[in-house]
Order: sequence, then C-alpha cells, then structure tokens
Amino acid sequence: MRASDGFDTTSTVAADGTFGDAEFTLYGAVNASLSMALVAGTVDGQPVHVTFEVRRDRNRTVVIEGTWHGPPLLLTLAVGSALYFV
Repeated sequence: MRASDGFDTTSTVAADGTFGDAEFTLYGAVNASLSMALVAGTVDGQPVHVTFEVRRDRNRTVVIEGTWHGPPLLLTLAVGSALYFV
C-alpha cells in the first residue's frame, strides 16, 4: 500500500515489532532515482521521521535529517537498512 508522506510509490517496506523494550511500527521508502529514502512511523508511541539524501558529488555526501525517539541502535539499523538501497 502507498505510504503517506512517502515518495508516492508502492515500493514501501513496513515493519512492526520490538527492539529491547521499545515497540515500533516503521515503514521505509526509496524514491525512483535511488537518491532519497525515508523511514517513518512510531517508536514507543512517539513519532519518528528520518530522511536520507545521497548527493552524487565527488564525495558522495549523505545527508540525514529528522526526528528520532528510541534506542540509538534501532536508529543505526534503520539508517543502515535505508542507505543499503540508495
């Protein structure tokens, strides 16, 4: 199903579960040009929204912005998973 606040795509991955004591519901999407991704949803009932942009400059700069509430290791997994596809 198309994720709201996504890239208007049906290529969305959703995950529900727990990480340690934190319950989460997250979805991730990647745009068609594979230059941007997002992870959004809730962690312990708090909204999270993180965007990733890969700039195709000399250094292949990655810009990560957003809001995260929850275990830092879960954020690390979300970042790594999203960047794998861009």
